[in-house]
Amino acid sequence: MATASLTERFRLLGLVGGRILRNVVAFLQYGPFLQWRLGGGSNGTLLFAPQDLRTSDPTIAADIYSGRFALSGQVVETPGRSVFRINPPSPEWAQALHTFSWLRHLRSSDSALASTNAKALVMDWIETHSTWSDQAWEPEATARRVIVWLSQSPMILKDADHATYSAFVKSVTRQVRYLRQIAGRSEPGLPRLKIAIALCFASLAISSQRKFIRSSQRRLDAELEKQILNDGGHVSRDPSALIDILADMLPLRQTYTAEGSGATDVMQRCIDRMIPMLRFFRHGDGNFAHFNGTGATQTDLIATILAYDDARGQPLSNATFSGYQRVTAGSACLIMDTGTPPPIQYSSLAHAGCLSFEFSSGRQQIIVNCGAPSHHNKDWQHIARSTAAHSTITVGDTSSCSFASAPGLPGGNTKAITSGPRNVPLGREDRQDRTIIRASHDGYSTRYNLTHDREITVDSSGQFLLARDIIRRPKSEKSERTSFTARFHLHPAIKAARSEGGTILLTLPDGTGWQFTAENMDTMLEESVYLSGLTGPRRTMQIVINSTVGHETIIDWSLQNLSAENPRQTRPSTPESETAQLPLETGQGDSQDQSST
Repeated sequence: MATASLTERFRLLGLVGGRILRNVVAFLQYGPFLQWRLGGGSNGTLLFAPQDLRTSDPTIAADIYSGRFALSGQVVETPGRSVFRINPPSPEWAQALHTFSWLRHLRSSDSALASTNAKALVMDWIETHSTWSDQAWEPEATARRVIVWLSQSPMILKDADHATYSAFVKSVTRQVRYLRQIAGRSEPGLPRLKIAIALCFASLAISSQRKFIRSSQRRLDAELEKQILNDGGHVSRDPSALIDILADMLPLRQTYTAEGSGATDVMQRCIDRMIPMLRFFRHGDGNFAHFNGTGATQTDLIATILAYDDARGQPLSNATFSGYQRVTAGSACLIMDTGTPPPIQYSSLAHAGCLSFEFSSGRQQIIVNCGAPSHHNKDWQHIARSTAAHSTITVGDTSSCSFASAPGLPGGNTKAITSGPRNVPLGREDRQDRTIIRASHDGYSTRYNLTHDREITVDSSGQFLLARDIIRRPKSEKSERTSFTARFHLHPAIKAARSEGGTILLTLPDGTGWQFTAENMDTMLEESVYLSGLTGPRRTMQIVINSTVGHETIIDWSLQNLSAENPRQTRPSTPESETAQLPLETGQGDSQDQSST
């Protein structure tokens, strides 16, 4: 949605104004005329190298050796030239380059050649970017670079002479001073949290920075309390944010323990809450559900992180602060979005997917959302964030959230969510033979005066879903017909065929058959796209139901395993009049707001 109301424009102007002010201050304080601010003081020595949990790939190392850099979906070949002296093909590629996150792949060979190459690349960057520039010294990229250089310092400095060692420590120290000075004015959300983590690592690993240990801890604790919700989710509602945070927080906790002080209570509590949430978002095949910016899953990294989970308990089922519900029954898993959009300053990657769900059986995902593209393609990003890219109902070919331009937002995306569902009542019943989730949202109330109610029942065997969607408007309103579409996106591994009666037959890779049926509705199969493939977008199919609504339209649908014995095809006896007045288990919207202030 390109347009915004007056209120939305004021909120957007405040967001953009803060961004512009931060950029101006950064240029004035650390631009080419005041480089001296980053100098001065002792550079110190390196005391130790933090652990890096992220895995390395020797294939990527071979590409780097040959001067081939594949970053953010774009490949640049620089044989015999400095990669830091070329014109980057895109800002996203440049940022990925300057983070040095790719440097870890060189350690996979554990050879003298890897050390020599790493040392040459780092010294090349120091020579070409020792002074401030908006791309190389972008705060989030600088924070990531500091963490990477510290963690990979044994490889970088292996057999290094005194001049190389001094230049390296001097550059890291300058970058840390810069981060410390701009930390309070950096982008809210993950960028600010990553800066706080980088400063904590630096305060422990560099002798001259140890006087900042306590202040760095306090800064990190403050950000964690703002951003990590009571159930362990992140305030942005992006499940994949937890992976990035824990991949740095766990080595940081380990570093504090080795140093002797131990992690703070706030840090420990947040870690203890976040790890169970990793399990919450996982399907049976280990992949994450696709909500609010989550794309291809880093399954190897998740496995490494979960190895730190001493409790190894069952995942949560009711994450009301984050705005999600999970149902596990037999080998089946259903995960549903029942939350409001995140606050505007955290919404640059958030999706308009309220009441969408994903369903898997065993190790096979069946119904999914399209997910986020693994590469920074802005065209696909916009599509991925729309309601139509989710397994839910779209009214009038519009999204349930409004997106408006906010130049300079982080994440390579320029649109923030300015409005969307604000009232999402939720009810859940966990019975012996079934689990019922009832939820509603008002994302279409302003434009169409319509609400969407969704009730999903999962049988305890996990062999069938029984559901009802209701699109309604108050009976006092004029009942002009409004079109809507119910979509159920299928995982690319699913084969789908439509029978003469309109039933959709689904075949899983293991040969298991499932059947999708909608009572008194015409179901169609249409093309879709799965944006979370490891190699890029993949073609897939979606089940589509098109209809119109005056006062109220009801869609009763079911998904059933054809091999299930005696499926219970009975609906809970809930009067329709109660569906609009759903029982609240918690004030999700209020809880989220309180946890993010």
